Amino acid sequence: MLIHSFIKYKLVIFISVFILLANPFKAIANYDPTFTNYLEQIKDKLPSGWQMRLPSKIRVNNLVDGKNKQYLIRVIWENSSSRLTVNLFSCDTGELSCLVGSFSVDSNTSVNAQQAFKKHKLAAVPITLKDGIQGYLFDELKQQPSTEFSSVMWEQEGFFYTVEFNAQERQNILYMASSMAKETPIYSAVVSTDTRSEVNQTVSTSLSTPSNIIQPQETVNKKYLLLNLSDRRVYVYKDGKLQASYPVAIGRSGWETPTGTFAVINMEQNPIWQNPFTQEIIPAGSQNPLGVAWIGFLSNGGAEIGFHGTTNEKLIGQAVSHGCVRMRNQDILKLYQQVTIGMPVKVVP
Repeated sequence: MLIHSFIKYKLVIFISVFILLANPFKAIANYDPTFTNYLEQIKDKLPSGWQMRLPSKIRVNNLVDGKNKQYLIRVIWENSSSRLTVNLFSCDTGELSCLVGSFSVDSNTSVNAQQAFKKHKLAAVPITLKDGIQGYLFDELKQQPSTEFSSVMWEQEGFFYTVEFNAQERQNILYMASSMAKETPIYSAVVSTDTRSEVNQTVSTSLSTPSNIIQPQETVNKKYLLLNLSDRRVYVYKDGKLQASYPVAIGRSGWETPTGTFAVINMEQNPIWQNPFTQEIIPAGSQNPLGVAWIGFLSNGGAEIGFHGTTNEKLIGQAVSHGCVRMRNQDILKLYQQVTIGMPVKVVP
């Protein structure tokens, strides 16, 4: 990953669960504390299969006695335009005159969002938010007539994201957009059919299970992963036929990899990891215990479990991890090309 001013801020958003360096879970998100009381509300308002991104820090040149100003947040779902917006207000009443800025997400099939994205690209100052993700700055002060707000918009994983703040906050807008693009997204409280990922399963409503567990059903004529813990292998199936299989290492005694039917919830190449004890940042590279790629399929209580590469391929085939599924780096890269967000993952004993 490129190291520049934006990346320096990103590093602080990666926190890990209790884990040894050689047996890591996926690093989890750490959004600005202002959002803490609103995360569940955002999850509940997101339609099935949707996701929302927030920055690791709200950055606005608006300080009170040298401290960040306290903001009122309102989460709004607009049925007419199929858009979710997180608005920040500087007053308790939430009046429009107090609007500081907003973060929003639209489906990339939305006509209104497509038109807005075209508008951004035509007036674009292109910004590289992360590897492979291009954002476009629409500087309203340079438009005729000019307005007070500028925005950055980009497309990522089937959604359009927009950050809109006062035009004077140009650098802060760019920082927050970059942070959002790199941050782990918030997923809807319910996962169901998603045409992008071929999921065709029923969602579990049990409050005692992770939100992305899917009740087992037939997967004939569908693409899915089968992780057989006894075999220590993951199998890729499509249309009922085996496409590929790879050896894996699984959770050790007391930290067993959970069984059930789940779904791929996030994917990342060259992940960054932070040691929870020393706070040491492990950048992408040969020393990163997550290897060259991450494919998450279970999230419960903030922790994530998934497939990832490893720095010690000699342990493949053993039960040695804290629940995650390790793979040889060359194999995780192949698997990464074979899966999509939402693809079922069946884990059997």
